[in-house]
Amino acid sequence: MFPEKAVKLVLATLLAAFLVMSLATSALWAQIQTGRILGAVTDPNKAVVPNARVSVTQEATGQAKAVTTNEIGEFVVTPLDPGLYTVEVNAPGFQATQVKRVEVVVGQSARVDVELRIGEASTKVEVTSTAPLLNTESGTLGQEVTNTQIVNLPLNGRSFYELARLAPGATPLPGSGNLLRIRANFESGTAISGVRGTRTSFYLDGADVTDHHQGGTLIQTSIDALQEFQVQQSEYSAEYRNAGGVINVATKAGASQFHGGGFEFLRNDKLDARNFFALTRDVLKRNQFGGYLGGPIGIPRLYSGKNRTFFFVNYEGMRQRAGQVFNNIVPTVAMKSGNFSAAGLNTIYDGQTGSPSPGNIIPANRLSAQAQFFARYIPDPNFGANRAGFAPSQTLNQDQFTVRVDQTITSTNRAFVRWSWINYDELDPNAFPALSERGRVQFRAEAYNLTNSPSFSAPGTNIDTATGGVVTSTLSAPRNVQLALKFSF
Repeated sequence: MFPEKAVKLVLATLLAAFLVMSLATSALWAQIQTGRILGAVTDPNKAVVPNARVSVTQEATGQAKAVTTNEIGEFVVTPLDPGLYTVEVNAPGFQATQVKRVEVVVGQSARVDVELRIGEASTKVEVTSTAPLLNTESGTLGQEVTNTQIVNLPLNGRSFYELARLAPGATPLPGSGNLLRIRANFESGTAISGVRGTRTSFYLDGADVTDHHQGGTLIQTSIDALQEFQVQQSEYSAEYRNAGGVINVATKAGASQFHGGGFEFLRNDKLDARNFFALTRDVLKRNQFGGYLGGPIGIPRLYSGKNRTFFFVNYEGMRQRAGQVFNNIVPTVAMKSGNFSAAGLNTIYDGQTGSPSPGNIIPANRLSAQAQFFARYIPDPNFGANRAGFAPSQTLNQDQFTVRVDQTITSTNRAFVRWSWINYDELDPNAFPALSERGRVQFRAEAYNLTNSPSFSAPGTNIDTATGGVVTSTLSAPRNVQLALKFSF
């Protein structure tokens, strides 16, 4: 048995180490996936009001946090999930003041300065917040993309990454490296503020989900599961690792009321134009479908999670069959039989004698068996003198889930866990139809967060830790019209 004092010393050391690591981590994670509200409280004479009670309530969930102003009348409420909030200030001798619809943006600060009026505390003054023209709390240059924009703007393929092009200084370029539709680097091309797209960092709820090999990200969360995201271009704080752009994404959380919806997006070649380089209109059949649901968690007669425990779950699937246009230079039927007598062709020499072949024709007994075998799989020209064009179909299937649970532990401590899972299956056609073998690429990726967000009375002091990221991988032309059907409640 270990001595009791030694056991207590070990436990105390581990606890101290945990607290030190948590406090150190807060500087890195505190503002990545959350925001904050700060400001100052004054009286009609612009004198500061210390010890005023400031309550911040999230409109969607009814969850509230309360702090008091310090000796110079300032307050900070953090961390706060992105969304709309109501700020209420109370102080003895002054009327209660409410500021509604204060928007907190992912990774940013919202400033709310409140001027109290002298009067009875039972009298309430209501003010509606307006967005400032200039963010005075941060030097970060960036572009916020709201949930309204994410859901309502047209997106080819429903990839939220396309909306990064709304940011000034973003240049759409193709991805780099070995590009496949399902690889992470398919989204690694867009340069932000002149920095290569491979240097762009992707954060999901504060966790780094960047593919650090060729750039991009494997976790392409459904746009119906996103609350908002921000494209940060430069001058951001030290918690971000790269000199390139930052795409900082926050997922949706459940609310005090049940909300959900479903969708179906259809793309079909019957609605499209023919590819210029194809003989016929290539095949396109794309269906993107899914749904989402969020709300409070409760067990009748046992537990009510209203304003305390919330869930959000999202599923999106895609089934696509798309023609791939191949336009190849191929030998003619005569060439495959050894006949190069057509005008304009180079002289054929006998490999043994070094003399020109009679009539520029290779004798049949001089053709190798291997060459004749493979010649059967080379297509004959079907347009022009020596070109073969085909548009075989590529198969792409995708399924993804996002599950998030939020819990209010105490009035000063909140936590959430979020799990994202995505599965890709791509079957690529062969350029030569006689070769029936097709290339198959499959991978499955997942990312998860476990975040605990306690806050203390001192402004700006909080702990916010996040973990994330397991990715496993196993190898095994513009369109015109998209139809959409959506509903929500």
